[in-house]
Amino acid sequence: MAVMVTFSGCTEIRKVDPLQFYLSNKGIEAHEVTVEILDAENVSIFSETYELDPEEKVHTEGIEVELGTYTYVLTLDGNVTRTYEAKADYAEDVSSSEILYIEVTDNLSNPFEISVAVA
Repeated sequence: MAVMVTFSGCTEIRKVDPLQFYLSNKGIEAHEVTVEILDAENVSIFSETYELDPEEKVHTEGIEVELGTYTYVLTLDGNVTRTYEAKADYAEDVSSSEILYIEVTDNLSNPFEISVAVA
């Protein structure tokens, strides 16, 4: 999404970086992982289920969104759910949209290890 901003007669087009995530199965068993992304009004803007073998990885090309905070809802094998918030920001800012790196583990008390990078 692009937004036009005007400063003292100059017009600048600012583009919001898309949301992205990398999902990998670091466990020794195959897992089903559902990734759903909700907007600020809790409306689902993305939902996909992945069947991941051990060491298998997937990556999104980019999910076009508006400026704001989004909630990732991660569900493992249909019964373990965790949430994480990520920010979508302008592409040219130092703090542009966050990229989530989601690793599925065999640790039942903490099945998702999540790290964040800025696009």
